[in-house]
Amino acid sequence: GPVEREAGPPSVDGAAGSGGRQGLAERVARGGDDALLVPAGDAEALGAAIAKVLAEPALATRLVVSGRERAEEFSMHRLADKYLEAYSSVAGA
Repeated sequence: GPVEREAGPPSVDGAAGSGGRQGLAERVARGGDDALLVPAGDAEALGAAIAKVLAEPALATRLVVSGRERAEEFSMHRLADKYLEAYSSVAGA
């Protein structure tokens, strides 16, 4: 599962690639841009990703900033606006 801290370092999600299906992490996070994705169940890769974030403060900062910007794309306000746009275009309004 994810390793996260509130308003702190970026998260590292271990859900990527589970069972050949695209996981939530892979659909939402942009690997390398706002997250470090590792194969599910790969403790060594997860440890390496955590160590990389801890060893590279600039990477950690970039992941946090980019992750916050990405999270805004999924805010309730933004999603509500997208649904209204879709409904309006279908209804011809």
